[in-house]
Amino acid sequence: MAAMTELPWQPIYDELGVGVPPLDDRPLGHFVEEHAANRPDAVALQYLDREISYRELNELANRCANGLLALDVARGDVVGIHLPNVPQYVIALVACCKIGCAGSGVSPLLTPAEVAYQIADAGIGVLLSLDGLAASVIARIEEQPACLRHVIVTGAADHIAPSRG
Repeated sequence: MAAMTELPWQPIYDELGVGVPPLDDRPLGHFVEEHAANRPDAVALQYLDREISYRELNELANRCANGLLALDVARGDVVGIHLPNVPQYVIALVACCKIGCAGSGVSPLLTPAEVAYQIADAGIGVLLSLDGLAASVIARIEEQPACLRHVIVTGAADHIAPSRG
């Protein structure tokens, strides 16, 4: 058996002449802030008919981060993000990066028992969930994990553009 190299894909990259760019160690929140300052009106997210600029994403992430801080979330804490692919997922993840806590994705496809296990296993203190998921999954968890202090619920339609008509 051949010995594993530190980067098993490196021989393929070398053969193809593909370089690996150096990783930037700045957090995600920094890049959102940088884009909000330099390209505030550029589209950061597009969801259905709604476009969210970098300025708006930064403002929403700051509001979310401040809300988490008000719930005593601190650097190193774990925040569960129990959302499908909606703008709130990105907003929550950026907010977590801004305050130094870990955003842990909790799949919307999990059963109540599986969600409870993941919350307990990851030590999730605050969980962000979608209104429908909170009603159908979170509310049906038989024994709430002791670490879970708060559940924040957001609406599925919160970032859908109003109809033009």
